[in-house]
Amino acid sequence: MCPFLFEAPAGGISLPTYGLMMMLAFVAGTTVAFFRLKRVGIHPDILPGLVTIAIVLGILGARLLHFLGAEPGHLLRDPLVLLKLNTGGMAVYGGVLSAAVGCFFYAKRWGANPWKLSDCLVPCFFLSLAIGRLGCTAAGCCHGAEIGVESWTSLSGSLFPGGEFVRVDGFPWIGALYHQGVGVGRIWNTPVYPTQIWEVLAALSLFGLLSWTWAKKRRFDGQIVAISMLLYPLLRSTIESFRGDSIRGVDHFGLLSTSQVVSLVVAACGVWVWVHRSKTGIAAEQALQSESADLEEELFGSD
Repeated sequence: MCPFLFEAPAGGISLPTYGLMMMLAFVAGTTVAFFRLKRVGIHPDILPGLVTIAIVLGILGARLLHFLGAEPGHLLRDPLVLLKLNTGGMAVYGGVLSAAVGCFFYAKRWGANPWKLSDCLVPCFFLSLAIGRLGCTAAGCCHGAEIGVESWTSLSGSLFPGGEFVRVDGFPWIGALYHQGVGVGRIWNTPVYPTQIWEVLAALSLFGLLSWTWAKKRRFDGQIVAISMLLYPLLRSTIESFRGDSIRGVDHFGLLSTSQVVSLVVAACGVWVWVHRSKTGIAAEQALQSESADLEEELFGSD
């Protein structure tokens, strides 16, 4: 829809919208995490190591799950394709899970309570996901299936160079339309379900709900993690059923995409975390007093 905010002539340096959104997602998530870690007494000096691990393992995990689910033959022929970032794609779930495991054990090595730290970071992930999915909207990836209507009305007109948002009669009422040759989509010149925008709204809703629960209703360390592992798979699997891109690996059991299969496993693990952690309570924590802690309290409230 808008793959480049600025597209330079041949030989110049262009500014891809997707890349910019990824950077903004990183900055937003890290900034909120900085404040919240101080609220529970975890020094934010832990963040550089966490971020490094999350980036490296996140990319590798996302690449691995993508190729396992959508292009396993390619991976078997050339395992080093995981490092060739200009080939193939990424699966968000794989990146999140691999980064989460790495950060969990890094926190233990640092001496921080990994469950307490994870409860701080999980809402930040959903804020970053919402911003990142705006990049997907612009690039045309992760798009929906054809809505199947014969007529529609433009809502955005010529605002975007590679497509537009349109109004259609009946569900989903608003669709996305991509022009051929722009971005990385595969369905052009007809309205598709706006699955990227749906996930933006879902991720922002989870960010708000989990942030409120963390600040007001936290009863045990790991609670926010468990809630996210139960709710996100439900939202993701629902949205996934309307996806129309061709690299989701929709062939597991002849019915489910790769992300839907992973969602089932994540939800089951979420139940285990809730049962296992719900009786442990909240470990002792002492906020690190600073101006940033006062700002966080003004922004997000306190218990």
